[in-house]
Amino acid sequence: MQSIQLIIANKKNEQHAKREIEYCYEHVRMFKSRLTSMGLTPDDFQRIEDLSKFPIFEKKEFRKHFPAGIFAGRYSLDDARLSRSPSSGTTGDRLVTFEFGTLLLERAINCSETLPKIATAFSATPRKHVRYAAPNCSDVECANPNSTMEDRLMKDGTLILPVYHDLLTTPEHMLDRAIEEIESYQPNLYYIDATHFAFLVRHAKKRNKVLPEAPIVATFSNVTKIAKAQINEMFSENAVKQLVSMSEFGWVAMECEHGHLHLNSKSFIFEFINEAGEPASVNELAEVIITSLDQGALPHVRYRTGDMYRLQKGNCSCGSSSPVVTFEGRKSDFIYLQDTFVTPNDVDEAIGVPSGLALYQLVQKEQTVFELRVIVNEHWLQSSEQQLNQRLSTLLGSNTELNIVKVPYIETGRSGKFRTCMPCEQGE
Repeated sequence: MQSIQLIIANKKNEQHAKREIEYCYEHVRMFKSRLTSMGLTPDDFQRIEDLSKFPIFEKKEFRKHFPAGIFAGRYSLDDARLSRSPSSGTTGDRLVTFEFGTLLLERAINCSETLPKIATAFSATPRKHVRYAAPNCSDVECANPNSTMEDRLMKDGTLILPVYHDLLTTPEHMLDRAIEEIESYQPNLYYIDATHFAFLVRHAKKRNKVLPEAPIVATFSNVTKIAKAQINEMFSENAVKQLVSMSEFGWVAMECEHGHLHLNSKSFIFEFINEAGEPASVNELAEVIITSLDQGALPHVRYRTGDMYRLQKGNCSCGSSSPVVTFEGRKSDFIYLQDTFVTPNDVDEAIGVPSGLALYQLVQKEQTVFELRVIVNEHWLQSSEQQLNQRLSTLLGSNTELNIVKVPYIETGRSGKFRTCMPCEQGE
């Protein structure tokens, strides 16, 4: 069987992978049942290349067998040591994961080694973080206009700011309250959805408010160039740092000071599989498969993420030895054309940061018919629109039709997150 390209920090990870497989076989009912049906045992793993012998597991299997079939046998839902992490439900039904808070903290610290100021803020005492993201990304009621700051303050020191499920319909008094709570709480870390926080920053500027300075971690959904630019206008230059996190694993990849995204290869093994299901080469588009290494309450071996990356060649100038990748977006958000496809990252690169653009969404109405919906302000220029049309038309191909439409409102997805790309089966 052909081996799959792996990212391994050191030889120790190979040993951890072997222990993880043995642990899952002994304690996780779904894993043992699947291996038994294939005639496999942990002894079939002797070196890292053997990982490709084992089956790939998908989210639907974890949902189907939750909780008894996927929990390590010694743990249960009512274990007070476990943290509950619900997915937002962007691509379907929500998945709830439980894991030791100590393991999630260790994974986060490992991931943030590429950015020491984030590591310092994340582990600071007292912890004073604020979160601004879709309500589905939190376990507290933050869409209720009557909720108080105390209602939304988590035990770990994270303050969940008030926001509506459909972001752009959030009333101004809730936006004002979110700003007041930030000023009152004086956070040492912002943990935010970039599109959501850019919306709040625009409102703060309208109110002539300046939000307190603190490191900013942007996660939950795609971090667009335009959202980054809007946030950075209020904070220090390059204040926003991208974090790829998953409810199943915690922190997976972090952007360094040099603007490169580094995998958390201390905490996980990553496999890169291309569109043909074969090992991916450097800079080739690939789906990432993740294996955990720390024998947690809900371990994962060869878990299909649905997230697409490109592995970059060589080491980063920041000095980190962690592999550098480009995050291209979720596979479900790819726009497929007749002979090719474009990724959300491709689209965002083409959009850039034109003056006057606040928010955008590219909708594929038919295979070759597109509508770019834009929310703009008084700085929007006709020349910007023409240049944007040219860049996107080049990306999408000469046989496509593209219309740019100015709109006052763009609806969020059912998860409460914004999707920058809407493939035709999900468009109008």
